[in-house]
Amino acid sequence: MSGTSDSLTPRSSERESVFLLANVSARDGTVSGVFRIRNISREGVMAEGAVSFRLGCEVNVDLRNIGIVEGEIAWTDSDRFGVHFDRAIDPHATRRVIGTGKQGSR
Repeated sequence: MSGTSDSLTPRSSERESVFLLANVSARDGTVSGVFRIRNISREGVMAEGAVSFRLGCEVNVDLRNIGIVEGEIAWTDSDRFGVHFDRAIDPHATRRVIGTGKQGSR
């Protein structure tokens, strides 16, 4: 990692490898995009994509089945970056299927 790899807080929860798409946007409205989420934990995510976020930038991450989670850019490295959430989430919720896709019989 580059010189911006210092974490804002020590990592204290297990990460899970995933492949999700999520909209990440700076709260000041300057940067927004859809990024690939590669790792997720209760406290944050590691995402890939064209990075233009600054270290410490406050962001909103829109996660499937969870909604918008506020956080801060904890590190950047080439085309990857980490977000530390302001509150803990249930990372398993992003994998849950909502509904069955089947219509009830009439």
